[in-house]
Amino acid sequence: MGAWDSLSRGFDLSGDALRETFAFHKVEFRQYIKYWLLMTAFDFGAIIAAAIPFAALFFILVGNHLSGTNLIATAAALSVLAILLALPFVMLSISTLFSSMRYVMGNMGEGFVHIRDRKPALKYMAFYAAISLALFLVLLGAPLALMLGGSLSGSGNASAAGFIGGILLFYAGIFLFIILFYLFSFIFTYGVYEIAAEGMGPVAALKRSYALVKSHFWETLVFFLVLFAISYALGVVMQIVLLPFLLVLLLSPFLGIVLLIPVALMLEIVENALLTPFKVFFWMKIRE
Repeated sequence: MGAWDSLSRGFDLSGDALRETFAFHKVEFRQYIKYWLLMTAFDFGAIIAAAIPFAALFFILVGNHLSGTNLIATAAALSVLAILLALPFVMLSISTLFSSMRYVMGNMGEGFVHIRDRKPALKYMAFYAAISLALFLVLLGAPLALMLGGSLSGSGNASAAGFIGGILLFYAGIFLFIILFYLFSFIFTYGVYEIAAEGMGPVAALKRSYALVKSHFWETLVFFLVLFAISYALGVVMQIVLLPFLLVLLLSPFLGIVLLIPVALMLEIVENALLTPFKVFFWMKIRE
């Protein structure tokens, strides 16, 4: 199949996925959005849980209770504690995401949280964290180390050269970080659906997703273009809905924030609930 035929097939599959999405939401939207409301609640739980250790660290810093190596050790311990406290909530959120995808796949009796999703969710989190950390250390950590080394260098010329070189490498690293992260996300496009459907590990899901993207590259590219167009249209609608609240924000900042944040959050939940079935239906068609 040539590139043009693949592009045409991509538009056909996208159109079919959109029609199925409309039909799905017409009947199931009220039930389906509950998954996203629960996910948001878990995400807030993670934020609150992680904020407690950082609040303690803030009071330690303000009160000058610790200094030197004791402060560094305490900050590291509280950071680890924040991750551990937030981890169960994030795991529950991802588990609910997997359940919501299986609901779209046809399992209408799917509950919100399942024990069987615990390990796949943890592996999925660890996988994405490892990829992000590796890219950060290689592309941004090295330039930051060069900048710091240049600043601490005794020679003025070496210090200036190291600092300027670090800055240039840092901006180049940011650019490469964004490019490589989006490239990875493109290759892993179908991976999350494979994990939700099969409970497989992230590496196996990455291989499966890569195989699907490789064999259906142009169809996947069309899928992203259609998804971008839909997201842009929904973004315009969201801006129109939020416009009165933005005007209130200009007149009364406190009242505007009180009204704007929950409305913006609800619109984001609705947008995610609207778009995810389209992604799942397209993946199901590609997988066939």
